[in-house]
Amino acid sequence: RRVHGENHFHDLICEIAYNIFNSEGIISQDNKEHIIETKQNNSKSSLSSPEEEEENCLDLSSVLLKWSELVKTFSKFETPENEENQNSIIDLSEITNMTELFDQPILTNKIINSHSTLDIGGHKFYIPKGGGFLMSDISNLYKIKQFAPKFEAIIIDPPYENKSAKRRRAYSTMSLSSLKKIRLSPYITETGTYLFVWVTNNPTFIEFVQNDLFKHWGAQYLGFWVWYKVTNSLQLVLPLNSVHRKPYEILLCGFIQPKKKDESLSSILVSPIFSQKVIISVPGPHSRKPSLQDLIAPLLTKPNSPVLELFARNLTPNWWSVGNEVIKFQHSQYFIEEEIN
Repeated sequence: RRVHGENHFHDLICEIAYNIFNSEGIISQDNKEHIIETKQNNSKSSLSSPEEEEENCLDLSSVLLKWSELVKTFSKFETPENEENQNSIIDLSEITNMTELFDQPILTNKIINSHSTLDIGGHKFYIPKGGGFLMSDISNLYKIKQFAPKFEAIIIDPPYENKSAKRRRAYSTMSLSSLKKIRLSPYITETGTYLFVWVTNNPTFIEFVQNDLFKHWGAQYLGFWVWYKVTNSLQLVLPLNSVHRKPYEILLCGFIQPKKKDESLSSILVSPIFSQKVIISVPGPHSRKPSLQDLIAPLLTKPNSPVLELFARNLTPNWWSVGNEVIKFQHSQYFIEEEIN
């Protein structure tokens, strides 16, 4: 966000206003710049001191009101049907500048080889074949509804609120209540969809996702997988009994049965298959999670069945991915080029 103003007092008020609304889950997590302009109250223009004039021209209630009006547009996770029908989708080959990457679904299934190279803005990205992506705030998930298929699996890596993320401001976070605004029902197949949600080791988050969020999304809880983080020498990155941080993360697993519209659907409903798994890998940069493609594949009806990943920071062949940083790890700096004989 960018706040227009010439003095620190103005910026401070706007920062307070932002935090108030963000704590209530009103502002969705996105990286767009929000602009607030406040006008000087003419009745106070007779002050002799410029410092006093700047300090008194701002009215806290008016700034809060402006924030309230501004964030109303970000408090909904679905757009009216008449607006939804105006969405469009573009092919990767049609992109000519960086701005075209944002806020609109991009199709990648026309890529002929295993991947395509996107050179744009002085940066090179490797885009895998199949599926598509939306580089945008999660509140714009509805934009893929017209174009994407139903998904046999959905993976979610929520940006939970925590002190570390808040202190470093490395990424925007979401409150637990905001996660319940994400609608998954439009993307569930007729035979059901597997659901995978990453959680931190905070007991509050684990309990919320397992007992509240899964229920909200109509998901049956199946169990969990554990990801152990190791060094290149296959040693745990931290002791198991470490107090503040743990060398593992948990992936909660569930299954969403579709809502029955008629009894004829009951014959095609399936019983989910589940077995406990332990994942061992060297962690990537910036809390990057290990790839689940090979682990999920046996659960799908066919190897290339559609999968949806939310809050994604990289692309997977044949998957649809949505997130603010959805092509972050597709940048050439994260790849090693090798010639294959």
